[in-house]
Amino acid sequence: MLSCNSSVRSAPVRPSYLPTTPCQLKTAKLDDDSLSLIDSLSIVFTPLSIEVAKACFLSQCLLYLFFRNSGFRLLPKDSTWSRMPSYTAHQVIVFPLMVYLVWQGIVEWSSDGNSTTSQDRVLRGSYFSDIVVGIMLWDIPTTAFTPQLRNWPIMIHHVAMLVTAALSLGVCSHGTPVLGYYAPFFFGATELSTPPLVVMDVLKCHELPSPDWLGPLFAFLFLTTRAFYFPYVAGNVLFDIRNVTSKSIYPKALYSLAFFEYAIYHFTTLLGHSSGARTH
Repeated sequence: MLSCNSSVRSAPVRPSYLPTTPCQLKTAKLDDDSLSLIDSLSIVFTPLSIEVAKACFLSQCLLYLFFRNSGFRLLPKDSTWSRMPSYTAHQVIVFPLMVYLVWQGIVEWSSDGNSTTSQDRVLRGSYFSDIVVGIMLWDIPTTAFTPQLRNWPIMIHHVAMLVTAALSLGVCSHGTPVLGYYAPFFFGATELSTPPLVVMDVLKCHELPSPDWLGPLFAFLFLTTRAFYFPYVAGNVLFDIRNVTSKSIYPKALYSLAFFEYAIYHFTTLLGHSSGARTH
């Protein structure tokens, strides 16, 4: 029997103001009947994910009006800031979000030493998944309707990220959160190269000079986290999945799907950045 507390990521550094992912089922048996559509939606649209999405949409609207009206005379009239209000608003929101996720992800990933078994690492949830669902609910439509952000590899990347977060919350495992131990890394630490990328992109789009060190810094962080360390952690995910699901075919297929979502997430990130996409 899997208790509610054991299915939620135990992180000593988790902010007290963030709720934990609810335990929809108190059993680790994953081969029962499928959840209804309403139950599945309730798992994905948690109070935290809804609040994050609402905050992002509201910020997008307010910042759009601010830049559209030249910062209410604080910015030059008819400048790139006012001609690209949706893009600029999006990047202004993304930057602090990514800084928070990176910082919190690195802290949690490096400090949680309580998970000693594959089952503990796989059968648990994480509030990172709730946050990512909320961000993607805002980011995907905003990217689709903003010409400067619209890019197919990146949009596929974000959809894969949303699906991965939904899987982690338990939408396909009958309410049992999964792979939460790895969420701080995949949804947080791997975004280490994103803040300098956002700054580079904004400077380029607004025709402002960029420091010479910014490009090499982005390349170093991107290669370190995504090209080298990412495959190593992904291998550990596959190892844990194999250990936990060795006696059941259905969960093995489910967790393998989650792993390949991580792979798609990584591949589309590489493809998007190599094509010069403006995104996180």
